[in-house]
Amino acid sequence: MDQIQQILEDHLQQIPDPPASSTLPEQGRPETDADLARYTSLLKEMGDIQGVVPQHTETMIQQTPPIWRGTASYRGVSAVGEGKGKKEARHRASKEVYLLLHR
Repeated sequence: MDQIQQILEDHLQQIPDPPASSTLPEQGRPETDADLARYTSLLKEMGDIQGVVPQHTETMIQQTPPIWRGTASYRGVSAVGEGKGKKEARHRASKEVYLLLHR
């Protein structure tokens, strides 16, 4: 079991840190779809390594203008994100979960 844990920890260290661009919106640069999508991909990669499937749900909370709320959960850590579409809401929630896991 210790060998498996060590292999897992070694592999998790290879997963890149959050994109540096995630700190740039305060500097005037908005996050792009690619910036946000990276967090969903990173959660998926972590799940593949650990044998866990990240859970996502999306709910429309307003029709005009459209606003979606996404929820992401991973190993007991959950977060919510909102966006103009399902994808944006999902990615924002994934970002929050990822950042919570890497505090």
